[in-house]
Amino acid sequence: MLKIKWYVESLWALVWVLGINKNFKVDEPVGDDLIQMVPDVRKTQNFTTLKAKTLILNEKEIYQQADFYYRVHWYCVDTRLKGGKLQ
Repeated sequence: MLKIKWYVESLWALVWVLGINKNFKVDEPVGDDLIQMVPDVRKTQNFTTLKAKTLILNEKEIYQQADFYYRVHWYCVDTRLKGGKLQ
C-alpha cells in the first residue's frame, strides 16, 4: 500500500511541475481534484487536454521546491533517528 501512496504523491508533484497544479505545499495532502487533472488511461483518454494545460515551470523554481522538500524530509528523518520530536 505504501507504494501507491508514493505514486500518488509523485503524480501530484508532476502536475505541479507541468504547471497544472498550483497548490503544492509541504503541509497539505494531495488534493482531491488530482484525478481530474490527468487523463484516465484505463479509458484510453488521449493527452491532448493535458498537453493544452501544460506550462512547465522554470528549472530554478523546480530546484528550489525540490531542495526545500529534501531538507524537510531530512529534518524529519534525522529527528526520528535521534529520538527527538518534530517541532
